[in-house]
Amino acid sequence: MFPLSTTMEASYECFAPTRIVMCYTKIHPSKISQMIYYENMLTFSTNVRCEDCTSPQHFWANQYLHNPNRDSAGYIGLDEQEKKTMLSFRGTVNFKNLLNDANAVSEYYTFPETSMKVNVHKGFHQAYLSFQAQVRQSFKNLLTTRIKDPKLYTLAVVGHSLGGSIAAFAALDVFSFGSSNTGLVPSTFGLPHKNVYLHTYGQLATGDKAFAQQLYNIFEKKATIANVARVTNS
Repeated sequence: MFPLSTTMEASYECFAPTRIVMCYTKIHPSKISQMIYYENMLTFSTNVRCEDCTSPQHFWANQYLHNPNRDSAGYIGLDEQEKKTMLSFRGTVNFKNLLNDANAVSEYYTFPETSMKVNVHKGFHQAYLSFQAQVRQSFKNLLTTRIKDPKLYTLAVVGHSLGGSIAAFAALDVFSFGSSNTGLVPSTFGLPHKNVYLHTYGQLATGDKAFAQQLYNIFEKKATIANVARVTNS
């Protein structure tokens, strides 16, 4: 991992067949402490050594997520004192993960609740789809059995490297099944859109420019663009 005190930029690195497009925006200094909190939580789902990372006392990993075929992995966690829930996805740690990284052929991705199709990195997309049902069910179980009032909680979807790309797909998925504008719709488990955050660290190129722009548009419409950050070394 890397110290966020020296990191002040975020972007979406857009995947394209012939080029990489970098789209930078500044992170407001007030967000840094929040992002350090999320970075610390990545230590549960990665074997990357982070001597500066410390786990909050009241945080616990509720459910481990894993698909053995692609070795996609992560966890769902909860901090009841801070009223935070988290979906965290592991980065590249083995040969199966490297195969996902190398599968850079583009495939169509249709944004939830729209008919818009864009090009995304096939390996990363398939890595998320390999345990999408597990993510959905585990998240539903957490919000409906452990948390009394989901409207009071935030959800951070985070990931490092490969896990960052998986997190992007997971966050978009949450908007279609696990949250709503008001947080009052029973089928969405009571989590408001505005409480959903996507923070990634060293995220690999995930989709084309249209994918990156539409992701921002969805957060801007349903939550706020300030809820999205892709952190890179500066």
